[in-house]
Amino acid sequence: MSDIEKNQYDPFSLEQTAIDWVNLVVAGKFDQAVTQFDNTMSAQITAAKLQEIWNSLVSQLGAFQSIKGTKATPYGGYNMVFVTCNFKNTPFNIQLTFDAGRKIAGLFFQPPT
Repeated sequence: MSDIEKNQYDPFSLEQTAIDWVNLVVAGKFDQAVTQFDNTMSAQITAAKLQEIWNSLVSQLGAFQSIKGTKATPYGGYNMVFVTCNFKNTPFNIQLTFDAGRKIAGLFFQPPT
């Protein structure tokens, strides 16, 4: 398997992609962030909806402060990356699920375990 093929299926190669996506959201670049969604996600979450979700999260957790770390793991035919973020009031995970085409097929917000 070539390095390019390996990176398509290696969840650890997606950690930087996940960090970059979180940084887009933090910077308020919701239009750019949603371009990384697969077709199903694009139909469910618009840029305006993503902004609404983010604003709600920040109002509950306090201002975003930093990215603490990442953890990647394969799951089914997907790769999940947990991005642990420090907010003013508490740390919180942003879980991004990537399909084989490196598009975001799932997005969840949850307390770290």
